Amino acid sequence: MTLMLTLFLLVFVTELINWIGQSVLQEFFYALYLRIFYGATATRQRKLKSEILLNKKELLQTSAQDQFAKWAKLRRSVDKGLADLERLNSELSAARTSFSLKFKTALWIMTTGLQFVIGWWYRKAAVFYLPPGWLGPLTWWLAFPFAPAGSVSCGMWQMACRRVIKVGERVAKEVMAPSPSSEGEYRRGVALELARLSSVMTQPDTLRRMGTFSCARYAPARFRTNVPDGGQTRCWDGMHVAEADTDLCALACV
Repeated sequence: MTLMLTLFLLVFVTELINWIGQSVLQEFFYALYLRIFYGATATRQRKLKSEILLNKKELLQTSAQDQFAKWAKLRRSVDKGLADLERLNSELSAARTSFSLKFKTALWIMTTGLQFVIGWWYRKAAVFYLPPGWLGPLTWWLAFPFAPAGSVSCGMWQMACRRVIKVGERVAKEVMAPSPSSEGEYRRGVALELARLSSVMTQPDTLRRMGTFSCARYAPARFRTNVPDGGQTRCWDGMHVAEADTDLCALACV
């Protein structure tokens, strides 16, 4: 029972990591690693960026002819800040590369590598025994490669667990996904509302009573054709249509 549960948990954790995404986990743990071991360096980097931006802004507002001494001092400060920032960026980049290598190695050892080791170590052990005569000739295949006859080997048990978890994941995604009927009704309702707004906003008497809005880049071509020069037109009674989908027109009243 202990071997059965251990193998199942290993397979489950491996599939969970694949489902979440290794890159997502790496970014999360790198943020913790950076805060613990390179907190001072990261803080210095942020402060240095702010100082450089302020000095650049002041440098652009300073005349090199009328205020040469101040301009030269700001220029040297900006150059020194950029050099220090480059050094800090190189240090953090090296730390990130080292952490990425260690994290991927540790993750592989704790999941896939550990499954291989346990499967090899218990290659001749039976995870559990099947009742005699249940599966007939298939009993030999379930004991492959070295488990006792009539039992289920570690490798077969891992394959079965992985298959069941993947099926469960697929079923969960289908259950959690919105139904096509409700999504279709939502899209049809939005399309009708956009068509109504388009017809109202193109009426001259309506345009005279309304403020301006900008049609975002997500607006469909059929709606953008009604937008006058510069992408500016009038907003129907100040109504906001939120940016919700690439098929919709995102309108922001100003």
